[in-house]
Amino acid sequence: MPSKDHTLTAEQSALAGVYVLIGVPVDQLPYSPAMELLVQEYSRRIGRTATARECFAELLYLRKRGLLPRIRRRVA
Repeated sequence: MPSKDHTLTAEQSALAGVYVLIGVPVDQLPYSPAMELLVQEYSRRIGRTATARECFAELLYLRKRGLLPRIRRRVA
């Protein structure tokens, strides 16, 4: 968890970077094939296997604290 000064951990920073790269809003990720891509790339960056549940929970945590950039909904 980030400290009170909102400093992200290395893993949180990696997750945020992958989130921006994927470009799908948090609320759409569980229903998108992009979630699998996010989990794979995040796992590669941190050097261990992460789960979709772990990634989604951490993204929600970061979003609710205003630590993720806003990504607009994709137009189909």
